[in-house]
Amino acid sequence: MSFRFNSLATLGDPPVNHLTSSYYVAEKRNLARQIFGFESFEAAVEAVRTGAADVALVAGAYPKIRAIIMDEGLICIDAFVEQIPPLVVCGLQSCRPTEVHTVYLHPATASLLPEINARFAQVIETRATSAAAVKAKGDQQSVAICNKLAADYYGLTIHQELRPSLNMPFALFRSMS
Repeated sequence: MSFRFNSLATLGDPPVNHLTSSYYVAEKRNLARQIFGFESFEAAVEAVRTGAADVALVAGAYPKIRAIIMDEGLICIDAFVEQIPPLVVCGLQSCRPTEVHTVYLHPATASLLPEINARFAQVIETRATSAAAVKAKGDQQSVAICNKLAADYYGLTIHQELRPSLNMPFALFRSMS
């Protein structure tokens, strides 16, 4: 199997990194021999700066990607579009709830909040959509917006499919030094 890079850093959810959409895309495209999952895209970029990884993969929906693009120490070497796993609303409830206390989500999915078919009192941001699923798994009065990989992995009931098929832009960055 041929890989484009030796090592790649991206958003993961240690220790179960393969549930994030960016990690999924890196594997799907065989981008690197080694894929490292970090708790944030910023930490993935820092791994590139320190030489721990050749490139960083950042999802275009990440609200803070602008700062990464404008960083003088980095260069965007490629951008592409890839389909990610479906984005869903899920929880422990066996039937779709009409009201929950909390919605857990990654900031990249915040624009989907108005589409949730349930009232909610608060929103709590997590470091990854899979981390949102973990939070919902431990909270009967909540739901998560996450990808279907995480919902299935954590045994959550899918109440809504918000984006059954979404083509997400991704950018690859390397260090200027």
